[in-house]
Amino acid sequence: MGMAVVKAAVALLLVVGVGRLILRPVYRIIAETRSSELFVATTLLVILGTGWLMSLVGISMVLGAFLAGILLSETEYRHQVEADIRPFRGILLGLFFMSVGMSIDIALIWSELAQITLLVIGLMVGKSIVTAALCRGFGLPVSVSVRVGLLLSQGGEFGFILFLTASTLGLLAAETTQILLASVALTMVATPLMAYAGSQFSSFWARHEKVSVAGVEQIGEDLHDHVLIAGFGRVGQTVAKMLSAGGISYAALDLDATRIAACRAKGMPVFFGDAGQIEILSSAGASRARGAVVTIDQPATADGIVAALHEFFPDLPIFVRAQDLLHGRRLETEGAIQAVPETLEASLQLGAIAMTSMGTNSDEVVEIVEELRSDDYIKLGEIIHG
Repeated sequence: MGMAVVKAAVALLLVVGVGRLILRPVYRIIAETRSSELFVATTLLVILGTGWLMSLVGISMVLGAFLAGILLSETEYRHQVEADIRPFRGILLGLFFMSVGMSIDIALIWSELAQITLLVIGLMVGKSIVTAALCRGFGLPVSVSVRVGLLLSQGGEFGFILFLTASTLGLLAAETTQILLASVALTMVATPLMAYAGSQFSSFWARHEKVSVAGVEQIGEDLHDHVLIAGFGRVGQTVAKMLSAGGISYAALDLDATRIAACRAKGMPVFFGDAGQIEILSSAGASRARGAVVTIDQPATADGIVAALHEFFPDLPIFVRAQDLLHGRRLETEGAIQAVPETLEASLQLGAIAMTSMGTNSDEVVEIVEELRSDDYIKLGEIIHG
């Protein structure tokens, strides 16, 4: 056993040391050839070769391949490597899990259901506690720690490899191996449920954290001439940054408690509330606002918010993010002053950048963009939909 440990340690050190020395120069030479086939072949050679070398000293080929992956991930070519091996990864992962599934005795699971159930619960509860405790130890908030603990509560693929290898070497009885394989597989089956439970707990905890999440009742009566932002995702946060840069105050509403907690930790005036409810809008100072910006990416929800704002605050200018041109026109008929179709604006900006980079005069580019924007994007309405 001692010699095996020494051999394994020396082999690991050699692979890591030599790999870090030669991988970058080798890949640099291959990248200069601009041959995608050679790039893929070299990647497979590194992974399979490392696995084979590890097997010569008694280390699992899987562990060797895993080590090769770590070495490749430390190079500047990792993104290209990941893209190249993605087709292989999908096929081989599918074959791996199918082979594991075919090796599990379903009848044994039923006969040993009580024992397997206890193993599944014990593994998932124990791993959740350990992982959540580690997250807390590294300073993560309770909501995130519990969510991560539940998300990572399942057994891993290496469990299959270890149990099957131990069974092949006679270290585990066949029945014990089957029970362990079934237990790990069932924890994986439960992963979506645990992920959902973690997400729900995170939202619940953040919603009740007095420091990190605030409701609209905390918006002061002295807030006047502000802009009300409905939805504080990427678009809403971008709008908020632009308003702040222009010296305009704002108050934002969102329903994602985790996002609200993170934003309020940075001092942003974001509050928990459904912008589709008139009581929430009133509490958020819609009657005292200069305007409202609706950035919700769900068309039906955006329609309801615009309709509520226009009905109860008819003098409030409403600017809304639309899904496309047709959605934008519908929103304008419901009371929006201006609806911006996100797909069209992104297309116009991309086209303008492309034209400018190709040498077109910037004034001409601006003129073309403004012409396409004029009359409610009427010229863009001729786009053919499949």
